[in-house]
Amino acid sequence: MLRDNGRKILVGVLTTLLVLSAAGVGVKNYIASQVNSRIARAIPGATGINSSIGWGDIAPALTGHGLHTLSGSIKDTPVAGFSVHPEISFTATNVATTSNSVIGSLDIAATIPTKSITGLVNFPNAQVVNHTLVIAIDGLNTSAVMVPAVSNNAIYFQLQSVKVLGATLTGSSIPAAVQAQVKAKSSRQIKLPTGLKIQSASLQSSGLLVKMHADNFDFANIGTSFQSS
Repeated sequence: MLRDNGRKILVGVLTTLLVLSAAGVGVKNYIASQVNSRIARAIPGATGINSSIGWGDIAPALTGHGLHTLSGSIKDTPVAGFSVHPEISFTATNVATTSNSVIGSLDIAATIPTKSITGLVNFPNAQVVNHTLVIAIDGLNTSAVMVPAVSNNAIYFQLQSVKVLGATLTGSSIPAAVQAQVKAKSSRQIKLPTGLKIQSASLQSSGLLVKMHADNFDFANIGTSFQSS
């Protein structure tokens, strides 16, 4: 008899835990869906929006105390002035959930597909090779190897090495005037939401990876951008 009662108690406890767990998943998904909807309203045309919060953020979110951690991605992000739509991933901490949401720390990584890079930087004959952009001039034994760089929210390419008629120039041996011409030809100024800054740009197998960061970022500013010139 006692054994049967023990089984019933155990089944009851397990059932309660399952119900609570299912309810928690539902609430967690609901909060994430609200975040997705807000991002969609702020960035018209964005698709494939997916966000996630931690289990420990459910209660604070429901009581208006914000989120400790929020992460997610946007598969396709329209950028004014760009013919390509980068894929974005983001991580945010200390996110206020009031009408005037402020994000304590925001990190964004945007990836521009490899096939779109060459046209974007005005070098149609370039190829991505080993995390660099390589331009070759057929018949002249001439080529240039470039890497991305950033300055004041502008992305541009700079020469890592130049091979002319068999002779190779690298680093400071490359004339400054030539570097300046390449920078001017490839530079794209990115108008970002107020407070967001480009930290780095690098070539990866997936494309051009641009990393951005902001502290105490006002979510209301997200809709003022993204634009390119």
